[in-house]
Amino acid sequence: MTRRLQIPARLLCLLLAGIYSISLGLAQGGPPDAIRFTLATLPQKDIWAGLTLGDAKVGYAHTTVSAVGDARYEIVTESALLLRMLGFEKNILFTTRDIVREDLTLDRFAAEFLMDGNRLSISGRAAAGKLSVKLNNAGSEVIRNLEYAGSLYPASATGFHALVHGIEAGRSYRFKVFNPETLQIGTVEQRVEAYDPNDRFAGNGYRISIRMEGQDGDLWLDRQGRFLFESTLAGAMTAVPENERAAKAYLSAAKQNQQDTVVGVSLVKADRNIPHAGRVGRMAIELEGIDLPPPSGAGQRCSQQQRVWRCELDSELRGRGEAATRSHLGSSLTVPTANAAIQRLALEITEQTRTHEEALRAILRWLEVNIRKEAADGFSALDVLSSRRAECQGHTYLYAALARASGIPTRVVNGLVYSEDHAGFLYHTWAESMFGGEWRAVDPTFGQPVADATHIKIVEGEDYSDLAPLVDLIGKVSARIGPYEYRR
Repeated sequence: MTRRLQIPARLLCLLLAGIYSISLGLAQGGPPDAIRFTLATLPQKDIWAGLTLGDAKVGYAHTTVSAVGDARYEIVTESALLLRMLGFEKNILFTTRDIVREDLTLDRFAAEFLMDGNRLSISGRAAAGKLSVKLNNAGSEVIRNLEYAGSLYPASATGFHALVHGIEAGRSYRFKVFNPETLQIGTVEQRVEAYDPNDRFAGNGYRISIRMEGQDGDLWLDRQGRFLFESTLAGAMTAVPENERAAKAYLSAAKQNQQDTVVGVSLVKADRNIPHAGRVGRMAIELEGIDLPPPSGAGQRCSQQQRVWRCELDSELRGRGEAATRSHLGSSLTVPTANAAIQRLALEITEQTRTHEEALRAILRWLEVNIRKEAADGFSALDVLSSRRAECQGHTYLYAALARASGIPTRVVNGLVYSEDHAGFLYHTWAESMFGGEWRAVDPTFGQPVADATHIKIVEGEDYSDLAPLVDLIGKVSARIGPYEYRR
């Protein structure tokens, strides 16, 4: 029987958020002569778009722009998605309300994300180079303060930026945006490339290339400044203008679609199969298409030769010389170690144990018995504790919270792991815990106190922004498997 994989919930959201963080509320393109609008004169202020992932209709995006007085405008974006992932239906709803000034700069915002019955609320205000952000999940509240220089825009205004500041072939823009999905301030680069034809629509349109948080996309606008078409993830995800009725018809289309759209887009194909992957103790692998270096440490040693990363994976390899920090025992929104319920449960699970090794194994046994392995998305360990079901990221969040509460330094890591069911690698989340001053890879989803050697770590961190670099890898990575051997 093969192990069941789940794709990290936050990576799923980032993958899907990529297109509507750019295109919601966009208006279509421009003629050979420069065009420019104000928010009051935008050619479209109520826009519906259908969203497609791969060849499947998965949802809609709806954006409205309206004046709210005091030289302020409200941009409301709503994105609804229904798709199939690893045999489960996924329901996701994002709603953001951004109050902007006439030049599109951010004044204040409120956002709400719903995934499988779990909720994350975010609100904030920008002033004098500081953005105060409040997050609330499962009764737990966190406040973050971010600093920025110059002007700050909301991610929802990205597509309007060229319209308000001028569209003309060859013109470029670079500006800072706050993305509530990644909870970080990033840089957007836009360039009005040309006024050309596209086989996705009749006639010509302006193509605006957009790079945002590692994602590349193309937005097409017509000569009146109206939205024509958008694509990202190397064309795997697209948005096209539709009326409200057609856009909302995604629900029946998505229910009829039986293909696994997320896995189809994100799978990293391998050149050969690995039977009994959970028993692999050592493996060599070559990866192409990865721009950021896979870190050497617990479980792996990696080096680059031209554009190929060669990694030696060994389940017995420990991460040495990397000291634990306060964050590895600390509390966060996603890993709320200080929460009273987490503290009580950790004590209950480990009260009969004498060492950290015994505590780790006790926590893994508790997770195996009490948390169902389902593609159910949550925003934190508290969501998992409440619903008693989770995908890999949820298992890891709860494991990390319980391990830290038991005094075991633990960090969350993300990368790739081999799936026998799909004959390739899928994006996955697991943990690293410290024992005797050395980091060791632990996989709570698979119940592995020592993770097998098909785990390839790419990034670490439990914050939403830590996953963002993985999104740019979707559809670009290939793997060549070298020699491997099983654990004794």
